[in-house]
Amino acid sequence: MSPVPKHRQSRLTRLWPWILFVGAMGVAAGTLWLPGGAGDPLARFELGMAAVKNADSNSVFREADILLKTPGFESYGHLLRGNWFLLAERFEGAAREFGLATENPATQVEAYTRCGEALYRLRRYRDAEKMLLLALQHDESNSDVHRWLASTYYDLGAMSLAMEHLQIVGVNNPADGRPWRLRGLIQKDFEQFGQAVSEYREALKRDLIPDQRQAVLRELAECLVRQLQYQDALATLDEAAETPETLSLQAQCHSALGNTAEALTKADAALRLNPDHRSAVLTKAVILLENNHAEDAVSILEAAVNTYPNDFDVLFQLIKAWRLTGRTVQADSQAPKLAELEKLIDEFAALNKETFNDLDNAELRCQLGRLAIRLDRPALAGSWFQAALAIDPQHAEAMNLLQSVQNEGHWVPD
Repeated sequence: MSPVPKHRQSRLTRLWPWILFVGAMGVAAGTLWLPGGAGDPLARFELGMAAVKNADSNSVFREADILLKTPGFESYGHLLRGNWFLLAERFEGAAREFGLATENPATQVEAYTRCGEALYRLRRYRDAEKMLLLALQHDESNSDVHRWLASTYYDLGAMSLAMEHLQIVGVNNPADGRPWRLRGLIQKDFEQFGQAVSEYREALKRDLIPDQRQAVLRELAECLVRQLQYQDALATLDEAAETPETLSLQAQCHSALGNTAEALTKADAALRLNPDHRSAVLTKAVILLENNHAEDAVSILEAAVNTYPNDFDVLFQLIKAWRLTGRTVQADSQAPKLAELEKLIDEFAALNKETFNDLDNAELRCQLGRLAIRLDRPALAGSWFQAALAIDPQHAEAMNLLQSVQNEGHWVPD
């Protein structure tokens, strides 16, 4: 799986408009004239939601308590309490309150949606999926439901389903660049670079917060480099902030275009920002190898292989540098390990594709986590173990391995 996107970050919950009428029976029963002077229970709800946004817990629970005591409007009280718990990141309480609000047809779509969000944040992805699909049965065009389903399927590794829901979100929200960015990221991760370029360009035409726009520029440039479109990549990077990633990409472009001096300048600038940055180290080493400075490349790569002992690209370039400098014994000794790493990468890619439409296989996801550990990708491993536990909370191996990754400080829950 890929690094977790921005949609996982906490946000204020936005409610869709509510359409209800109050019948004459309510008036006759005296339910419209509540303490405090508000004549309409829906006005109470609106006051409560304003209090949620203002982080005014006293007002939230006062209005919720009144609604819970008002016949016919109890679900609004639960919805109000659920939104407060969601904002406070008390997701268990939020899911419970939203579950109670699903009993009223007037509130059930919003309740199912927000319940799905709360369960998603608890990483109970399959439970979240159930709630969100129930919401979709009642409102199939609801973009918020499709957005959370896309997030859920993304984190389960079901990328085909994630892409489908992201497509709907994009069509329903033409000004929002985020669904296009995530579609591009998925395609980039599976090396569909031409399609990813199109998605990223669409994202840049739309609204993105600055950090997201920077990520899109960087990811788009990476895809262009992989397609050998170096001038286009450099033009894209002109708009991007200088980071080790963007400087390394610029170095690769200049090297491919024959601008060796400029390539080395960019690579050195990246290494000044982060001396151990994998891409920067590899980029400089490759430039040196291509310009007959294999001995200098050996020094860089031997240090890098200590930092990244199970990185295929680092070891591949080191073996190449050793052979160019006559160190054939060292090169031959590491050739079997290189072959093993290549086999692991191929196995990981094949298993990853199997998850696209297989939502029920916890063991498959645990196996991907194990492979990620062997490839020195502990953060990725943690995400796969969490996905396995979302399907089977009693999966002992996934539970133990996730705990091990967490104890080593390589994976921290959002």
